Amino acid sequence: LDEPTAGMSPEETAGTLKLMQRLSGELGITILFCEHDMGMVFSIATEIMVMQNGRTLLQDIPQRVKTDRRVREAYLGGADECSA
Repeated sequence: LDEPTAGMSPEETAGTLKLMQRLSGELGITILFCEHDMGMVFSIATEIMVMQNGRTLLQDIPQRVKTDRRVREAYLGGADECSA
């Protein structure tokens, strides 16, 4: 999915996330999506691949992605500003 919740209201986004979680949990479907809304990503992803300039910067579990200095500097507002 490419930006699956782009342009959606908060209610629509919540419904889409619930559907994605249901498909994954109940049916065992793996869902691959590209998304820039990091709150949404961290709320649903079990593994994240972060890319920069067409190359993989890091692929790991959300908690490690959140705390990785390179990722924070590149995408989350700087090394000392991320509280996600």
